[in-house]
Amino acid sequence: MVPDPGANPPRQGADAQLAAWRSLPKRLFFALATFDTLFVGVFFAFILLGRNSSQLFTLFNLDKEANLPSWYAGMQLFLIAIGYLVLGSRLVPDRRKAAALRPLWLMLGVGFTLLSADEVGAVHERMGHTLWHLKFFNFRYLDQWMVLYSLIAIVLILVFSKQLLMAWREWRLEVLLFVLGFGVLASGAFVAEIAQISRRWVGTRHLLEIGVEEWLELFGATILALPAYRILSYVMTAAPDPEDGEAPAA
Repeated sequence: MVPDPGANPPRQGADAQLAAWRSLPKRLFFALATFDTLFVGVFFAFILLGRNSSQLFTLFNLDKEANLPSWYAGMQLFLIAIGYLVLGSRLVPDRRKAAALRPLWLMLGVGFTLLSADEVGAVHERMGHTLWHLKFFNFRYLDQWMVLYSLIAIVLILVFSKQLLMAWREWRLEVLLFVLGFGVLASGAFVAEIAQISRRWVGTRHLLEIGVEEWLELFGATILALPAYRILSYVMTAAPDPEDGEAPAA
């Protein structure tokens, strides 16, 4: 029997596609970590060379908005949002472990989309004056947006508590990565900023503190991308489970 010359290429193509999906989380992590380090490295280089007053520095100033680092940070958050929005859609194969959590994935996708828009549009930096008049949000060492966003996070955790417990059972490593990423990001967005508010550093010391703060935020977001794309990689490469025919109710 003469072998069919067209039989192997489709199989090889499928194997290559599976390999690409499996390697996606690792490749994405290293790509984002490289850009995190690059932006912060350029920022520090300007400071160490004494060029932080130059016009070019404004394009890389981590303490300003509407420049390259702020665009990148917004893109980074939107990349996380895309991962969760795809998981929450019907565009991916049904896998019992992931499909049952579609409401949670959609909530995270919408949440990271809003955070991306916030980062690009500098929304939370501009809402301070409005929230100041609502006395509930005024604390000595906290910006008003920190209080508001913390309250929103607590409400979402309570509303999605059942789904979060299910995620912990099915995706323990991914949940731990999410918590780690959020902790690193929060240490920059909250802890480092509280330190700046309380100590009121100025000059070079202030710029160096900004560099550390922003790197923590960027690298925290890089870690946060891992859970979404690890789960997406599983969904796209796992063999169908006998129970995948119908996802259990959330």
